[in-house]
Amino acid sequence: MAEIWFFDVLPYHPPPYPGECLSGYLLRLAQVNQTSSFWNLIGDLLPMLQQSRRLSLLQWEYPVDDWGDIPLRTQLPVVELKKLTVASLLEKFRPLPSVKYPKYLSPDRFLRKMVTPGLQVCPLCLQAQPYLRLMWRMSPIQVCLDHHCLLQAQCSHCRAPLTVVGPTHRHLQCATCNADLRTLPVIAAPAEILATQHRRQAELQFLLNPGAILVQDPTGDPRAAIGRKFRYLRFQIGQTGTELSQKTGLHCSVIYLIEKGSKAVPVHRYVTYLESLSISWSDFALLEVPANFEQDRQQLPLLHLRLCPTVDCPNHLPPPNTHVHLIVDYPDQQKAFFRCTTCGRRFTRTYDGKLLTTKSRQPRIRPEKLPSMLKPDDQVARLTELGLQGMSTSQTARELGWTYITVRNYWTFLGLADQVHQAQLQRRDREMQDRRAALRERVKTIVQSFLSQDEEITLRRVGRALGYDPNYLSDQPDLREWVQEVAQMHKAQVRQRQCSALSETLSHLIKEAQQSNTPMTIQGIVKQTGLSYAQLCDQYPELYPMVRQAVQEHQARIKNLRLEMRCVEINEAAARLVSRGVRLTYKALLEEAGLHLCKSRLDPVIQELLRQWVGNFAPGD
Repeated sequence: MAEIWFFDVLPYHPPPYPGECLSGYLLRLAQVNQTSSFWNLIGDLLPMLQQSRRLSLLQWEYPVDDWGDIPLRTQLPVVELKKLTVASLLEKFRPLPSVKYPKYLSPDRFLRKMVTPGLQVCPLCLQAQPYLRLMWRMSPIQVCLDHHCLLQAQCSHCRAPLTVVGPTHRHLQCATCNADLRTLPVIAAPAEILATQHRRQAELQFLLNPGAILVQDPTGDPRAAIGRKFRYLRFQIGQTGTELSQKTGLHCSVIYLIEKGSKAVPVHRYVTYLESLSISWSDFALLEVPANFEQDRQQLPLLHLRLCPTVDCPNHLPPPNTHVHLIVDYPDQQKAFFRCTTCGRRFTRTYDGKLLTTKSRQPRIRPEKLPSMLKPDDQVARLTELGLQGMSTSQTARELGWTYITVRNYWTFLGLADQVHQAQLQRRDREMQDRRAALRERVKTIVQSFLSQDEEITLRRVGRALGYDPNYLSDQPDLREWVQEVAQMHKAQVRQRQCSALSETLSHLIKEAQQSNTPMTIQGIVKQTGLSYAQLCDQYPELYPMVRQAVQEHQARIKNLRLEMRCVEINEAAARLVSRGVRLTYKALLEEAGLHLCKSRLDPVIQELLRQWVGNFAPGD
């Protein structure tokens, strides 16, 4: 069958088998339509995708964004096509991501350890019904429950791993040696593996079922609702995040990301989390979280004990205040340790409210314990000067050689505590402003150096140039916005210069091709610039029409030149025949000129010229 499709619908487009995978269905389409190359068929079905993106999507059985021409060629609705992919499984946990750039976002990011990158098959199932099952593509699946045998992932003839798709791949054949997959050996599965596989395959069948849902509220965020269920189950069994992390092997941060409904969590980690709780996905879907669960969870423990023992502290009188934090709880001893964030006092209370111990972080100075003026007057004067300058307590203590407590006590004794505090605040504000100004100047200097060297400007590069963490500027909103604005302007200028340079290069190449009178193609012109055809269309769409118009004009000119040459050849052939006394006929003229019969039938100019020489046009002459 020809590789160029003249009809919108494939000559043979059988419906998919129940449970068939997308890659296997496309391979089967190539087989029944007798295409010489599987990749030619894929290029016709998905013309808008690059080869790397086609491989990335088909290897992971991931749905295509707009499905290209597959619905038209196969006459199948998108709903039926999605059943051939893992869309139903993934949509239960998050909206389907649009994988436009596989280099930066591949289905591997959220489907790893759920979909195996290679192929595994059951030879007996292929002998009974020759199609590839979607369940075989799932990593947790190891056996065929119908025949109690292990799935084969390696060719027994060439020992090569079985691949999913490839440019020369054929249906039910090894991509390396073309061996028939139905002839692979059958190995019985151990009993212990079969016991676990029954449960796992039932779980995956539920997740792949488009009609099954995990949360009942369709209006809310499904990720947040699923996370709430996981959090509720963890509280029901009375385990902390650390304990569950040790049990599942997942990091604590992953546990909390799942419970928060983060979209950055791969699907297999949800499965691992639920397996540790010994609950099926069907039971998980039926689970209802009580409405007061979040409210009860947010209730602070031991709230009735959170009364600061300091009499003049605002947190001393009931009702209990949330500014008193629980530091350590000792359930076995029926007591807890607290800290008041207002006055800094730490204390311990029993569960019945009895105060056991109390300790002030910075005890107040009582009048009878104020220091006597034992220090020299010059040091006291220097202490006063440093305090009013806003010098910190620790810096003042180091300069005078005093202790931290002595400096505080002297400032209190001299009645300068409030003034020193205000001076320290003002000094810190000035130092903060000076640091910000210095940082701003450093950032401007770094950005200017990048601009002068025409280098790329990013927040991470500027952060590294400062000698800090690459994400340092993320906490500096004003500098971040300024750098992003400059980077955007610089990127636009660089883009404009690159576009201008490329335009000049393309114009020069087009001019050279036109002067040589050789055939010209868009791919041939673009290839000389170091770009591909797809890169020109995606990165420089404004230059593509110029190249296309130049190629069309050149092709039209070459066509006219060829037509003129053919006319000259016919005239010269007619003159030679007349000189030899040969009767002028349509066939004789074409044979003398060395032209084929079809050339005259397709070109009206040649037809008219032949009529002038022969008379009435007679194709059968």
